Amino acid sequence: MSEESTFLYVLRPCRPELIDDATPEGESRLEEHFDYVQEALDGGKLILAGPCLTGEFGIVVYRAASDGAAWGGA
Repeated sequence: MSEESTFLYVLRPCRPELIDDATPEGESRLEEHFDYVQEALDGGKLILAGPCLTGEFGIVVYRAASDGAAWGGA
């Protein structure tokens, strides 16, 4: 088993109203993101995730073995 590190990433929507007024493509991307975050939570990899109060950005604190794994790769 490899040692894991903690990673933080900041998500910035491409437009401020993305969450409230998403296009069909945006809705699909948001669903993919939420599925990924839920899978990380279920797998014990997610430490913290959520939007800021203004909706300008969100953060994810994630446990992974490498940079590539933190980005969703191997």
